[in-house]
Amino acid sequence: MTLNSATSTGMKIRGVIGLLGLFAGLCAIFVLVVTVAEGWSEHVQQSWPEVTAAVQMCSVDTYQTFKNGQVLLIVCQVRYRIGGDEVAAKVHSRSTRSTEEIGLMQEWVDKHQPGSSMVVRYDPGKHTTAVLTETDMPMGEPRTPGNVRLLLMFSVACACLLIMARALAVRDMG
Repeated sequence: MTLNSATSTGMKIRGVIGLLGLFAGLCAIFVLVVTVAEGWSEHVQQSWPEVTAAVQMCSVDTYQTFKNGQVLLIVCQVRYRIGGDEVAAKVHSRSTRSTEEIGLMQEWVDKHQPGSSMVVRYDPGKHTTAVLTETDMPMGEPRTPGNVRLLLMFSVACACLLIMARALAVRDMG
């Protein structure tokens, strides 16, 4: 191997590592935007009025999506009173492709039979929009903590890869 080919190989490796670092940085920026948006939405939902809702029906439903194939989620139809009006709404978990989760999901549904109650928060501007903000529902927890972990992962990957690329560049110059 000649000096020229060794230098060329080193530059290629450094370039690939640098590009991966930049890609991780772009992913971190995208995750930051999503984290801020979903975090704000969850923050606003925390201030919505709370009401005790009567469960009409809960089930583990399977949906076929174009992008993700078959997914599972918990869907509950609930009713609650606001003033003198009875409002019907749906609350649901996030979707999952994991069939391992179905047991936990079905166990939760079995505990929430028709006539049981659950606390929901409703949108004061659109009373039929309800959410569970604090729940033991599988796949029902807020997304922000997971988004923050993903943001940290991409940020650390970006920093490490760019530092490696820079270190290789300094080594090749020296």
